[in-house]
Amino acid sequence: MKRNLYNSLLKWKNDADRKPLILEGARQVGKTWLLKEFGRNEYENLVYVNCSDDDFAQSLFLHDLKPNRIIRDVEANTGQHVNAGRTLLFFDEIQDAPFTDAKHLSNP
Repeated sequence: MKRNLYNSLLKWKNDADRKPLILEGARQVGKTWLLKEFGRNEYENLVYVNCSDDDFAQSLFLHDLKPNRIIRDVEANTGQHVNAGRTLLFFDEIQDAPFTDAKHLSNP
C-alpha cells in the first residue's frame, strides 16, 4: 500500500500541469509520515508547517490568500527558502487553520 501511494506522489510530482495536492484519509494512518518521507527523498528541501498547533500557521491565511505573501511569510517564519520545483511546501492539518472570508477582500 505504501509503495502504491508513494508512486502516486511521484506521478503527481512529475506531472507538468500538477495542482496543489490534498491528501485525505483516516486519522493516524501515516499520511504525515508519508509526505515527510516523500519530501525528504524527492525534493531538495521540505518546508513543514503544522496548522493545528502553530500560532504562526493559525494566522497565516487570515490577511489574504495571495501565494507570494504566504510563501514570503513561511520563509520568514521557518528560515527556509521555498524554491519552485525544488521545495515541497507541506501544510499539515490545514483544515484547522482559519481562513479569511475572500468575499470581503478588496481587489488592489
